[in-house]
Amino acid sequence: MTWTEAGVFCALGLAALDGILLAVLARTEENPSDTEHGLPLGTAFPAFEALALDGSSVTETHAFGKLVLFLGTQCQPCHQLARELEGAEPQERAWLLTIVADRGEDPPGADLLSELAFLPASRVIRDRARFLTERLAMPGLPFAYGVDRRGSIRAKRAVRSLETLRGAARATGLRA
Repeated sequence: MTWTEAGVFCALGLAALDGILLAVLARTEENPSDTEHGLPLGTAFPAFEALALDGSSVTETHAFGKLVLFLGTQCQPCHQLARELEGAEPQERAWLLTIVADRGEDPPGADLLSELAFLPASRVIRDRARFLTERLAMPGLPFAYGVDRRGSIRAKRAVRSLETLRGAARATGLRA
């Protein structure tokens, strides 16, 4: 095999790998069933009770007609998504009930709860013991369930961008 032939084979291999990677990323971003884990679609959102950052009581009924967004203090993509959400339309931010899975310290130079200060404190829950993340079968971070107004799960997505979150909102029947 000549160097030219080897170069052609290498280029073809890289092109094929690039195509596969793009297909995987597209599936992660837009496919409503991009995860087999978590709570099943069509089931009732589980009962829970927790305290929001402002001290008010939050139950599963607060999730009805919302996107339940799971973020983590140790999750770099979660910090990036929080910064992106700050630029979202007010109606899009109104869709959110956010649960922050807290494993202790934020990464150096990042404070997720401060990054979420643009959200009403009554709609942000800090889950230090990870009770809610376990109770609600959160399969990874960042992740969202779309819960319709009757309390049924209509969407579930690994969330990597505001656009993915908008897709979950559309699948749930939420409108901007």
